[in-house]
Amino acid sequence: MRPQRTLGIGLPLLAALAFGSPAHSDEPTAVAATRRGDHGAAAGAWHEAARTLEARGDSAGAQQAWVRMAESLQAQGSYSDALPPLERALALARASGDGLAVASIRAARGQLYIALASVADARRELEAALDAAREADATPLVASTLVNLGNVHARGGDLRAALGAYREATSLAAGASDPALEARALANAARAATELEHSEAEALREQATRAIRALPPERDRLELLLHRARTSDPVRESLPHGEAREQVRLSMYGLLTEAAGLAATLEDERSAAYADGYLGALYEAEGRLDEATQLTDRALLHAQRANATEVALRWWEQSARIHARTGRRDSAIEAYSRAVSLLQELRHTLGIDYAASAGALRTNAGSLYHAYVDQLLQRADARASDPNADPAADLRQAQQTMEQLKATELRDYFEDECVDASLARSVDAPRASPTAAILYPILLPDRLEMLVSTGEAIQRARVDVDAETLTASVRELRRLLQKRGTRQYLRESLRLYNWILRPIEPLLDAARVDTLVFVPGGPLRTIPMAALHDGERFLIERYALAVTPGLELTDPRPLERTQLQAFLGGISQGVQGFDALPAVREELRSIDALYDSEMLLDDAFVAGAIESQLASQPFNVVHIASHAQFESSSEGAFVLTHDGRLSMD
Repeated sequence: MRPQRTLGIGLPLLAALAFGSPAHSDEPTAVAATRRGDHGAAAGAWHEAARTLEARGDSAGAQQAWVRMAESLQAQGSYSDALPPLERALALARASGDGLAVASIRAARGQLYIALASVADARRELEAALDAAREADATPLVASTLVNLGNVHARGGDLRAALGAYREATSLAAGASDPALEARALANAARAATELEHSEAEALREQATRAIRALPPERDRLELLLHRARTSDPVRESLPHGEAREQVRLSMYGLLTEAAGLAATLEDERSAAYADGYLGALYEAEGRLDEATQLTDRALLHAQRANATEVALRWWEQSARIHARTGRRDSAIEAYSRAVSLLQELRHTLGIDYAASAGALRTNAGSLYHAYVDQLLQRADARASDPNADPAADLRQAQQTMEQLKATELRDYFEDECVDASLARSVDAPRASPTAAILYPILLPDRLEMLVSTGEAIQRARVDVDAETLTASVRELRRLLQKRGTRQYLRESLRLYNWILRPIEPLLDAARVDTLVFVPGGPLRTIPMAALHDGERFLIERYALAVTPGLELTDPRPLERTQLQAFLGGISQGVQGFDALPAVREELRSIDALYDSEMLLDDAFVAGAIESQLASQPFNVVHIASHAQFESSSEGAFVLTHDGRLSMD
């Protein structure tokens, strides 16, 4: 799967540490496991060494062993598991009064927070480490911390600050005669300059390549070869066709081939998986699909041997994409299925830190799931005319895959596992309401697919409207709906009705449906389905409507009305620069008349009172009528109260 743009390549956690080598029998085992890329075995060996060294009273040796354990855990993607050993190392360093060791471990913590996408924590740790390292005149530590601080700037989008940090690190590393650190800083500087389209970008790329190839044939050189090859991608994409593009392609090929050879020499299966996989991607881009398939298969074999789930996920998606391009649909579906399964496995492995740790995976999860669903729907279409095939099986798998995506999106948005509790309580909605139709609008690049589930049956309708056109219509409808006192929105409302509802009307009529449950995605989440218009009536005039982020996230059973307790809250007045909302009082009072409820209105709708009410009794309905804002992440989301804003937390 395509990686999220990440400009910096970090330092191994121990690159900056000023400890001696721990004398313990587990060290050779741990070092050997690290060299061959078996980071799980290395972490176990370092753990045993750390415990033994602590028991002996060797604080410095134990500190190094704990940090090496953290480094091994981070290398295999277990970011959350890497925090406790670093905490233990930091406690030992503070207890010993070794200020330089404290600075070194805080620098290591900063790098780990980068991997966890916790930018504020990373910046705090790295700036503290940098100040302490400068005070101690520890030039290598200053340089390595600057590299990681540059990575934080790059993550935050400040490429100029990142380039400045990388340049200072390059100069310091050269002065300290540390060629590996100098090469790493140069590689990052080259990437940042390329993204900035800086005039020195080409010179920095060439300088970085020379510095990398001057390193001994060991892990630093291998890692940086892979980094340089990967960072050629944006260059290649920006170049015109012709000689310049061919030169970059040949350069990438040379770097990756060299990396593959070095990985074999070092018996590093993980790096071999990256080298062969990126070579496969290079051949895929060139249209040499048979060679791309062979290299991708080889990369998957290396990833399996290294037990590297996150690496295998990347190459299973690449394998699926290549199979789809060559018309091997069954193979593509199998590969996509494996990729989706690995994504779920990786999320559970990383636990609650998944949303932060797997930023790249999270960013591209939607494209992976949609590509898988696309292939399933195409196969269902092909099987429709085969009396021996079961196209409904593919449709149900497509529906289940969309449900997985919805759950993944919510987990990531809230950065919480509370979604799993909802999944555990879910009930099959079609069985709960036999006259309900569950509608999944699936927006693909070239078309809209409507999955319709009624009772035990599932059917589909294809609509020839591309994603760009439909998205533009959705945005226009939303804009016009906000223009009060006009009916200009009806044109777009009718267009969307004709795309979303008109093709499935015969299915709904045949099943005598009286309730529509929408499970929308993408732009369709931003409009009220009730406002869709068939030219005569609004959709809400024909059906009872419900919208849910995911069917499996909803318990569709009716509430026990005799036990129903409702919390009602809202603001009808204009406060904090927001306009007054019309009809809020009537809305809340009409609901209050129906149910046993507690209501907080206007100046009573304040954070303290809301918290007190929600803590006082187990409400099973919460109804809020107020301004709110929801964004792509939960960080900026809020519900307006009379005295402030309720954040998502």
